[in-house]
Amino acid sequence: MNRSEEVEKGAETPYAQVYKIQNFIVHPQFEPTTQQNDIALVKTVKAITFSMYVGPICLPFRYTSIDLTGLPVIALGWGSDDFSSPRSQVLQEVTIDVISNAQCSNTEKYVRDSNICTFTSNKDTCQGDSGGPLAWMATSTRRLQLVGVVSYGLGCATARPSVNARVTSYLSWIISQTPDTNYCIR
Repeated sequence: MNRSEEVEKGAETPYAQVYKIQNFIVHPQFEPTTQQNDIALVKTVKAITFSMYVGPICLPFRYTSIDLTGLPVIALGWGSDDFSSPRSQVLQEVTIDVISNAQCSNTEKYVRDSNICTFTSNKDTCQGDSGGPLAWMATSTRRLQLVGVVSYGLGCATARPSVNARVTSYLSWIISQTPDTNYCIR
């Protein structure tokens, strides 16, 4: 992640844990050439332990028709600070803005309704952040909503936007793959 005036989170708090993977489900219509349907689900062998540093994020069931254009989202990841740099040893956080898909399509070739684009000058996700969350704070509930999954961009913090999977486009698929799950729907 390329940050400007952002604070690295996790440097003093030991909240990173390793979990063994039981199952990894890639979207059946994932297209590597265009990065369409670039979303997957991971099931861990044991339940994730929540604490004051680690908690669930809500799926945006109530926000399927909200336009997030112009609103800030939080990207988290363990990726590079700059293109081709080593990955971070601490969890990184950056606040970036959602831009319209129409604006994103001016420079990005394969933008679809199932994407959500972000751009903020000198701030971005970077190599190694793919698969990480784009979280939006719903002001009405004060709950974080998982609105996107980091997918791709050209470089890091360039003059071009980043393209991400729009989670609301995949809610039906997520539910079909996780039938015995309790969801945070607030």
